[in-house]
Amino acid sequence: METDELVQKTIREQCHVCTVLTIAHRLNTLIDSDQIMVSDKSTVVEFDTPKNLLADQKGVFYSMAKDANII
Repeated sequence: METDELVQKTIREQCHVCTVLTIAHRLNTLIDSDQIMVSDKSTVVEFDTPKNLLADQKGVFYSMAKDANII
């Protein structure tokens, strides 16, 4: 987990004016992103800010966050 935290810290510090595409299975890796795209079977099913996605209790991202004990 240390490597993931270091990568995220570096992205936040060095790429704050860049567009960064992050593909991750760990939601903690994505939670600080400006926007999150959720796909299912090659189809975008959700795209919004983490705050808005977590507010939608019927959403896919909310369900994944709940399963990962993020909320």
